[in-house]
Amino acid sequence: MRILVIGSGGREHAIAWRLSREGHKVYGAPGNPGVAQVGEILATTDYLAAAESIDADLSVVGPEGPLVAGVVDQFRSHDQPIVGPSREVARLEASKMYAKEFMQRHGIPTARFVRIESDEAAVRALAKFD
Repeated sequence: MRILVIGSGGREHAIAWRLSREGHKVYGAPGNPGVAQVGEILATTDYLAAAESIDADLSVVGPEGPLVAGVVDQFRSHDQPIVGPSREVARLEASKMYAKEFMQRHGIPTARFVRIESDEAAVRALAKFD
């Protein structure tokens, strides 16, 4: 399979390394020197164009930035196979406040929290915690 690994960090290197060990042709966008050792680098952040240019069988997203930006939704709207959560679901990882409010809304146990808008409010809120 031709697999595009989206991202440029250590996680993407590990993903690309393992996929290459399984015999897949790996591409990295924008990639990094580690990915370059096991695959081909596509020096772009236009991930959909990159996937289309190599006729990718699958794309895998590493970092949360592209996930929060909606790369999975974009790929799905173009019928491109991709592994990763939608923009909405990625917010659970990207925004701690969104995640805490989500857990509270759905009755999921979580530590107590307070939304703070100023330094003064933070000092007042601290006094309420043991």
